[in-house]
Amino acid sequence: MKLTSLVLHLCVVIILACLIQNTLEVFVAIAIYVATVILITIASNSVMKYVFRHPNKMRSTFHHPDWKNYHLQNEGHSIPTYSRFHAIRAPLVILIHGWTSSSKKMLDRANLIFEKGFHTIMFDYRGHGAAEPSKLFTAEIQVLDLKYVLANLHEVGDVELITSFSLYGHSLGGFIALGFSRHYHPVNEQIQNEVGEVAIIPYASLILESPMTSYNLIMEQDNNGAIKILMPILRNKMKYIWAQMHPHYPLLTKAYLEVPTWGMPECPVLIVQAKDDSRLGRQHFDHIIPFLPTGSEAHLLEELTHTGSQICQPRDELVINFLQGNTDNSQLK
Repeated sequence: MKLTSLVLHLCVVIILACLIQNTLEVFVAIAIYVATVILITIASNSVMKYVFRHPNKMRSTFHHPDWKNYHLQNEGHSIPTYSRFHAIRAPLVILIHGWTSSSKKMLDRANLIFEKGFHTIMFDYRGHGAAEPSKLFTAEIQVLDLKYVLANLHEVGDVELITSFSLYGHSLGGFIALGFSRHYHPVNEQIQNEVGEVAIIPYASLILESPMTSYNLIMEQDNNGAIKILMPILRNKMKYIWAQMHPHYPLLTKAYLEVPTWGMPECPVLIVQAKDDSRLGRQHFDHIIPFLPTGSEAHLLEELTHTGSQICQPRDELVINFLQGNTDNSQLK
């Protein structure tokens, strides 16, 4: 317990003792107060575990003869990473799956993109796919893992064969891709330090499929009953835990958990949004539209669903056309 909280509770006890003359009533009042504090603490701790939870799903490994498997080590955590490279120079696309999903669910998208001439990489984030969970889960942890993958491309492929890179994020993966925008320039510097004299790898485009764009909207959707009443306390506790985990990006205001503050690239963005999104609805789509960079596109697709759309022809055509339109490479098909 922080010193300020301890002092506050002590002050309350002293005030109760001064206001109530009967000794028994003082003890009863203090007991009720202490019990209330304990219950609120237990409730807030339970909610924090829920907020920073991993999905409760069995791990699933991914092996495919066309893909190479790697395990990158980021501060003791293993990042299962999968790559498929051409033998010639080409643009790279990194695909980022959604909440409770895995790289395996992005395979059809990745193979299609590879067949069109792009290098492709996927990775499982913590507590998903083949990845072990960390103690707590935040989107920023996954942003840092994505940053690590990009900064260590030389471990999963030949960096000299990469002409540019694009990110493709689905659902929460879109939020992670957006958050990476804050780390792009430091990553390029790190690549140069690791590999040597190589050109900066341009960030060509970002593709968002039915993306999450605001954690505040998620919190509002989950808030009801007692949680709504406790929200001021919970927000402060969440900010405190977050600050311990991510001192480089403190949550100074609510805006830090949504675009554009959370992250927005300078490159063109393609949004392919399920028109009837049973998971996130339309709020996240509507939220990001005003902030899209020049050259961006946004499409609402009736044929697309939030989950289970490994193959969707209208989406796939939009994705390939957008990638090709934002890539200068004669080898693309």
